[in-house]
Parts: sequence; C-alpha cells; structure tokens
Amino acid sequence: SDEREAAPATPATVTVVETQTEPAPAAEPSPPAAETVSAAEAELAAVVPARIWSTCTAGDPLVAGAAASALCRPAPGSSGGTPPDSVELSTFPDEASRAAAYEDLLAEAGVEPGSGRCTGTSWGGEGVWNHGLDKPGGHRFCYFDGDDAVIVWTHEKLGQENHVDTLGVARLGGLDHRSLHRWWSFWVHELGKHAET
Repeated sequence: SDEREAAPATPATVTVVETQTEPAPAAEPSPPAAETVSAAEAELAAVVPARIWSTCTAGDPLVAGAAASALCRPAPGSSGGTPPDSVELSTFPDEASRAAAYEDLLAEAGVEPGSGRCTGTSWGGEGVWNHGLDKPGGHRFCYFDGDDAVIVWTHEKLGQENHVDTLGVARLGGLDHRSLHRWWSFWVHELGKHAET
C-alpha cells in the first residue's frame, strides 16, 4: 500500500482582541499641609533672638493668661556661657495678665516679694531688674528647686513700642546658679524686645 507522508498540522489561528482601556486619571497630589503660625506665636518668635528661637518649640500656653509659649533648650557654646537645661518663654496680651502669671509663680515658689538677691554669689529672692540707670526692665525672682537653680523674670512693655510683655523661666541643674545668672544677665535685655532694624 502507498505510504503517504502526513501533512504537517496547521496551527490553530488564535485571534486576540486587545481592548484599549483608558487609564484612570492620576489623582492630583495633595498640597503639603500648611504650617499655620498664629499671630501670637509670630510675635513671640519676633522677640526671641534667632540663636535662642532655633532651639524652641512653640505649643500650648505654659502659664495662665499667656497668648503664646515656647519651650527652648539652648545649645551649649552659645553666647552667655553655660546655657540653662530649659527655658520657657511666654508673651501676654497685656500687663495685667503678665503680672498675674508672675505673681502666681512667685507664690508657688514660696519666695517673699522684695527679699534677697539673685546674683552669682547669692541665690534666693525677688526684686526688679533694670536695663540701666532709671531704665526699668521688669521683675525677677530666683530660688532652688531641689538641685535645680531657677530664675523667673518678666520683660515689661512699659509703653515701649518695640517691647512685648514677656515672662521667662530658666532652669539649670547641679545647683549651678552662678552659670545660670551669667546666662540670664546676658540675654534678659533681648528676650522680650523686637530686634533693632
């Protein structure tokens, strides 16, 4: 019988129908959340020298009646010698609220008004500080809280346009009131005053 070669199989033709699908429009990226700074926080930043403000974090008021507050941790090596471990700074809308906050902290510390001294050699008392002769600056008191030397002060507006009613609290451990007083004496004239332009 005749042997016939088998014809090669014809591959089946597969028709692929490609469906064009329109890609969904890419969602527009959300704009970065704007960091809102209140007018009160902006004013506080304006009366704190940049070398100090760069170490500060603004937050909720730290004392009653404050318009804005910040907790600062000045870096070692900055002007004024050994910096405090912490500095709390607050501004106030008026003299009355600033004075009330100072009086509250004074009573809480148990320091007698008009007593003692706050110097490099004597630590414990309350009184006024001055920018110079017949140039009042504000009030201050100092005391020891455990092993922390603490100074609390006001920088008062006193009718001066470039000043803002401000209250500060600085702490330094190790009973080192001498270093704290040196730092405070250097910065007190600037903390609460708009920079000269």
